[in-house]
Amino acid sequence: MNETLYISATDEDEKCSFYSPVYEEQSSAPTSPIDRWNTSIYLTEEVVGLCSSASAATSPSLCVQTDDSIPEAMSTVATSTTDLVDRYIARQTAAAAQAASPKNRKLTRKWRLHAGNNRFFCDGRVMISRSISVLPVTLFLISATMALFFVFECPFLFDSVSPVLPFIGAALFMIVLINLLKTSFSDPGILPRASHTEALRIGQYARDEALTDPNFNQETSVAPRTLHSSKQVTVNGQSVRLKYCHTCQFFRPPRSTHCSICDNCVLNFDHHCPWVGNCVGARNYRYFYFFTTSLTVLILFIFGCSITHLILLSREERQFWDAVKKSPVSMVVSFICFFAIWSTLCLSGFHTYLIATNQTTNEEIKDTYNTKRRPNVINPYNQPTLFHNCFVTLCKPELPSLLDRRGFTVTIVPEPPQPNRSYDNKVFKLNRDRQETQNSDNGDIRIDNNGASYSSPMPNQCPV
Repeated sequence: MNETLYISATDEDEKCSFYSPVYEEQSSAPTSPIDRWNTSIYLTEEVVGLCSSASAATSPSLCVQTDDSIPEAMSTVATSTTDLVDRYIARQTAAAAQAASPKNRKLTRKWRLHAGNNRFFCDGRVMISRSISVLPVTLFLISATMALFFVFECPFLFDSVSPVLPFIGAALFMIVLINLLKTSFSDPGILPRASHTEALRIGQYARDEALTDPNFNQETSVAPRTLHSSKQVTVNGQSVRLKYCHTCQFFRPPRSTHCSICDNCVLNFDHHCPWVGNCVGARNYRYFYFFTTSLTVLILFIFGCSITHLILLSREERQFWDAVKKSPVSMVVSFICFFAIWSTLCLSGFHTYLIATNQTTNEEIKDTYNTKRRPNVINPYNQPTLFHNCFVTLCKPELPSLLDRRGFTVTIVPEPPQPNRSYDNKVFKLNRDRQETQNSDNGDIRIDNNGASYSSPMPNQCPV
């Protein structure tokens, strides 16, 4: 299923549609809104040639000049090019599908064509980043601490305090583990890279937009790579700059960033967390927040149970050190929880602040909406109340994945060149005739039992 994300500006002159590009199947015409722009869609050179050759006699207004010095001529076909481009692409893909035999067509899962730094398991159902070296450490620390708690703490607490405490610890551990795995093995909101056709359209659109800009000077302009690498749109009355990603070849939606570790553009990019081995974005941020908060509660719970165990033992032994000698594991678990609680408590508190102000870690680090340094900047995503910010971040429906990992795409495998049998037979006959002619000059041609030919020497010749 091709999902489309639209972010439209309020100004009609700046109105644009933003999409998250998906892989384009080569066997069918593009029917998704991704291949249609709400603003001016300009033709590529191939489509322009088709237009000028097919419509020159009937509709001169559709004839487009591709000269860079005449951008006004291209603006006259802005309203007519969408259907023309779709018909051209449909005709090209249909011709390619008909030209290829069924033997050349190959169905390929789209996750196999993913260009990012990710790994896929279970035929694309599970995905994870390749940089997961710290994730086993996280799982080991949590599991080892819980194992010590269940083996050495729970029997005493079950008899002396309450039989409910071990079940509370087990429930908290399951919540932490589920949210950790959901954060690590889910799509954070990856935006698929633009296909070749989409990249041509976006590049032509940015190029024509730069040429029609009155402030653009062609003689002193920058390189084509940096030509109009950003643009402005309006979000909730505030101007937001959109940057062009040269790796994914499209303008990134607001709050999206290209992760250098995963090599993907992530929607609502927060940060790349090495402890979970994945990016944190629009689709897994809530799981990451629940993981940090539940882990903080679990550490506080284990720390309190370990201290309670030592206090009750010290009352029986009359001295605290005697209680430590009797249950040294409780002291070890207490130390582990004491040093771990500060980092998790600060992390969960920091993200609680971000949720309350509707910001991301990336925006907070860059001071994007810092009112002290930028008094005139207002966060366009901040909701009127704290409840609205929490609801939008944690309770809104989860966005569908844009990767379509289980979908199929039709690829055409070129056939290997077939040998020319007629040419090979002619060469074989020519070589055989030459050999027979040479042998006949030296003697008689004879055929042995295996079908091999050889010549006998002439009577007046001596064998060597």
